[in-house]
Amino acid sequence: MQSLDALAFLPVDVNAGMAFLLDNIPQDSDELCALIAYFDGTCVNGTGRRIKRPAATGSVSLQVRLRRIPPMFPPVTWNVFEATLNNQHRTNNECESWNNGFRQLVGHAHPSVWTAIEALQQDQSMASTALLQFARGQPSAFAGKRCATKIVCALCVNVSAREKLRCPSSPCCGARHSLA
Repeated sequence: MQSLDALAFLPVDVNAGMAFLLDNIPQDSDELCALIAYFDGTCVNGTGRRIKRPAATGSVSLQVRLRRIPPMFPPVTWNVFEATLNNQHRTNNECESWNNGFRQLVGHAHPSVWTAIEALQQDQSMASTALLQFARGQPSAFAGKRCATKIVCALCVNVSAREKLRCPSSPCCGARHSLA
């Protein structure tokens, strides 16, 4: 399953990675084979469809041809290789982080108006505190995330999987991270 997620960090031509997955999955797992076949048809190579056409005039037999149907979600839409190398957002929704944090702050799916107002006030208070800390030069609470982003970026440029990295960024934690 983790290998399927890792396809997003390969260059946009993920066919070699998909072929590797297909060659290395255990054949005794029907559910895994079905999942990878679904992902291949929906997100990587697309599917084939049989088209039955009558043969030449006067012939009784049918001619069967295969038509390639492109994937519903081609790799260009979900691949984050270039975005990772360019230190850009890897999600297609830049508000995803705020939405997730606000949902956790509210605590349930359909809050009352008063609960939503209180959550917005708490969110505004936390944003003001973060801005104040930034203005004072205090380290961000998200320094660990920046470390993880640098590590993923390093993996995308073919850093050896056994090498240890020291995160060079000053606001970062400066700890050693294993890429294994």
